[in-house]
Amino acid sequence: MRHVLFLLGSGLLAPTATPSALPNSVLVPQPALRPALQGQEAGSAPREVMWKAPTRADWDKPCLITWQRTFDDAIAVAEATGKPILICVNMDGEIASEHYAGVRYRDPETAKLYEAYVTVIASTYRHTPRDYTPEGERIPCPRFGGVTCGEHIAIEPILYEKYFDGQRVSPRHIMVELDKSEVFDVFYAFDTKSVFDTLKKGVEGRVLKPNPYERGDRDWKERLLSRESSDRAFVEQAFEAADEPTKVDMLRTALAAGDAYSGQLMRLALLGGGPSVHLGGTATARQFAWHSMIEDPTMGSLPLMESALELDLDDTDRGSLVSALEKLGEVAPRAKQLATVQRGLLSSSVSPEMAERVSVAQSTDLEAVLEENQAVKDALEARAKEWQAGHEGDGSVELRTAESFLARALDADPRAKQTKLLFEDARTLAAKALAMGQDGWLAHGILAQCEFRYGTLAESEAHVQRAVDTMPTHAMGRVAVETLRLFARSKRRAIRDAMALDATWAPDMLAQAQAAYGVLEHHPLCLEQDCITQVDFLGRIGAYPQAAAVLERGLVRFPDSAELHLRLRNRILATRGATGPGGLEETYAALLAAPEATPNLTWFAGYASLLAAEYHRRAGEIDAAFAAYGRSIEFFETNQAALPGNGVTCQHFVAIAQAAMARMSMERGEWARAHDLMLQAMQTAPESMATVDGLGFTGVMTATTLIARLSENDAPGLSEDLKTALEALSAVTRQRPAFEGTGPSGREPR
Repeated sequence: MRHVLFLLGSGLLAPTATPSALPNSVLVPQPALRPALQGQEAGSAPREVMWKAPTRADWDKPCLITWQRTFDDAIAVAEATGKPILICVNMDGEIASEHYAGVRYRDPETAKLYEAYVTVIASTYRHTPRDYTPEGERIPCPRFGGVTCGEHIAIEPILYEKYFDGQRVSPRHIMVELDKSEVFDVFYAFDTKSVFDTLKKGVEGRVLKPNPYERGDRDWKERLLSRESSDRAFVEQAFEAADEPTKVDMLRTALAAGDAYSGQLMRLALLGGGPSVHLGGTATARQFAWHSMIEDPTMGSLPLMESALELDLDDTDRGSLVSALEKLGEVAPRAKQLATVQRGLLSSSVSPEMAERVSVAQSTDLEAVLEENQAVKDALEARAKEWQAGHEGDGSVELRTAESFLARALDADPRAKQTKLLFEDARTLAAKALAMGQDGWLAHGILAQCEFRYGTLAESEAHVQRAVDTMPTHAMGRVAVETLRLFARSKRRAIRDAMALDATWAPDMLAQAQAAYGVLEHHPLCLEQDCITQVDFLGRIGAYPQAAAVLERGLVRFPDSAELHLRLRNRILATRGATGPGGLEETYAALLAAPEATPNLTWFAGYASLLAAEYHRRAGEIDAAFAAYGRSIEFFETNQAALPGNGVTCQHFVAIAQAAMARMSMERGEWARAHDLMLQAMQTAPESMATVDGLGFTGVMTATTLIARLSENDAPGLSEDLKTALEALSAVTRQRPAFEGTGPSGREPR
């Protein structure tokens, strides 16, 4: 399996000075895609020579292969033309895949060969953070062109199921006939010639139908019902340029033909007017699209309805949208769940009682809460003696003693045997107090905590509900806070379980979870993890604006939280993109300018600039990428100077940036600059040269390719210098990544 450092808002290591001390990222496993290792068999040239790395001039050329957007589209085009389908599989960073994507797919001679097929591209890697602009316009993948990243990612599991024979390898070419049968499957090929010879042979003597797509003078009416990708693009451009009556006419025609034709036009119509809407009437394309969607929701419109939920709708229009989701929910479980979520959010208005709880939580003094909790813990010995002396009465002594046991248990090491005994004693005494008549919130709150630790969740949740139902608004001590935390958890769990089973659940459960967290987040004992959990829960159920609001407040309270910054980056990428207005760097510039900015913020700003640089690279904006990498290095160096404890992580990402700049310089043919930057990277953080960056390259991979390029371009001194530095790295560092491992020796093309 290939594991890559997928830089979509994540990283490898967090600054050590963050209060959470949590890792800032994970190594995200991609599907088990591995290279076909073409040109690596015995007797062949080294792969760095065989598979020329694309230069900057290569990447700057447009991709010339016409990819279909979906496999269903490809089938329709194949049936209309008589052409077979060619499935192309590609992966980031792998040397032969890079050659195909950066050189061959941009070469006119190669493109001519591919024209004999209806082509689709499958790749599990994302090269743009978003598939659509806020106005609904498509964002083509900069690596492959034509399709969005979402499309070449979504098609991969479909093709895997049908044609990959349980193996994910790349690069790969599979020919599929009109009856959907497989003709050939080429991987582990020795070179491009063997692949291209197979492609030529696959269509020899083939008789094609008259091509319905060749006439260039067709207008939108003739193209609208076509599933061919260039026709789709033509219609979408015509739609954006048309006047309102023509747009309405185009929408009406597309809707009559079905979801396969209307989807993108509906998206452009509905989202093209900005976030604030009032959708009365049907005169404009936006109003027509809205009313068409509301009156006759279909499965195909669900993604669009999800996007519409984030528009600035008035209460009437939002209510209409939720009603449409409920109607669609009769056949689409996801729509049903979204409608229930929206009903829960709409009913989440703060009650007078809850407003009072929030007010009390805001005015609660942390020191007072901690002193009270310590007093309860310190009183255990005296209360235990009183209890053991055989005190009899109304159960109040047992209850207070149970509270002391619980207070000590909550602050003890959860792995220690003594902690389990403390919970056990608290549970026994609280149950006894309850039997003696102490049927108040405190007894139920204590029992809820104990049952939760024992894993008896049903009993815990029953006690939690009783405790919250009777808890006075002024109760803000440790047991009250832990009870509210469990209450919010129980409601979230019930909602998640119901959604996983596509089961019906009451919208009021969401309102209750929101209310409990609303109190908790204002309390001085609120934890960073409380905020993280709430953000993740709201995002999982599709309440994205609410999740963003919780995240924003959480970062004010926990400004050095690596996990919250991870979610902030993901949110920015999903809604505004990596670069440009409101993007990563602009967001962090604003955070750094705030008077309450913490010293660690320069670390997060450095990582944001690193991410932005990688997206600039994917888009071919190389000068912008150099500048962003430079800012990233400056931020990390500033952070290391202020917080030396962050030195290891700062040096790691500085080295990653230097290696990336070396690769960009190599692609431009700037040999001396590439050599110097690569040496700097290896000196800055030698062990980091084994780390895969966001574009799929390690420093070792870049250095190895650069050595070959330097030798070819009459720079033997630089080549030997770099080779010496590379050989000085540890053997572990110099190992190829897992996805560059050795394949079957001598494997013949299939």
